[in-house]
Amino acid sequence: MNLLLFVLLLGCAALGCGQKHDLAPAGGKVTLDGRPLSGGGVVFAPIARGNAAEAGKPSYGDIQPDGTFVLGTYDESDGAVIGKHSATIYGGRNPKKGGSTPAAGDKPPFSQLNLVDRQFEVIAGKDNQFHIELTMPLVRKFGQLDD
Repeated sequence: MNLLLFVLLLGCAALGCGQKHDLAPAGGKVTLDGRPLSGGGVVFAPIARGNAAEAGKPSYGDIQPDGTFVLGTYDESDGAVIGKHSATIYGGRNPKKGGSTPAAGDKPPFSQLNLVDRQFEVIAGKDNQFHIELTMPLVRKFGQLDD
C-alpha cells in the first residue's frame, strides 16, 4: 500500500497537482461605453507558457457598483497568477462563488463576454490595475447577449 501511495504522489508531483503559482495583487475597473459597469464578475485565466501543461488557477473578482474589481485566486483578494491572462466578463453571478446579483436596472446587457482580442499581463511587484473598456459594438460581437 505504501508503494501505491508513493507512486501516486510521485505522479501528482510530476503533473503539478496542487502546485501553487506565484501571485501578484491585481484588480481594476470595467466600463461600458465610458460608464462604470455595475454588477457581474471578472475572470482572469492564465495562459500557459511554452510547453507548460499547467498555466495556473484562474482568478475571480466581483464587479462593484462603481465598476471596480479585485482579483482573488486562492482567497477573495490575494491577486492573480503572474503572467499573461485571457479575460471573461460575466454579466450575472460570479461562476466561482455565486457573486453579487445586480439590481435589474444595473444588470449588464450580456451574460458572458470573452475578451478574445486582448491579453492582460500580471507582473510581480507592479500595481496591476487594469481598465477594461467595453463598448456595445464589442459586446454585440463577442458577448452572449441577454434577451
